[in-house]
Amino acid sequence: MSANDLLKKKVEDCYGLVEFTYHGKYGNIDPCFHKDGTYSYLLYFDGFEKTVYSIVDVMNTPFVCGKSLNELRDAVKVLD
Repeated sequence: MSANDLLKKKVEDCYGLVEFTYHGKYGNIDPCFHKDGTYSYLLYFDGFEKTVYSIVDVMNTPFVCGKSLNELRDAVKVLD
């Protein structure tokens, strides 16, 4: 399983805080469950934060040095 697939699976499974590194810098994806049954996801990397509302947006939003997780593929390292 690629790092990209592992990140997506952990987020989809509501694993909790999903942590990763890219070029030695720390990032994470923090899923948040809302009372109305919806989710939001706080994307964080190197001081930049953005909230999105779907897995598609998690994977396609350029928040890691101007690139999306889909663009970076195996360049990110998923932390346990």
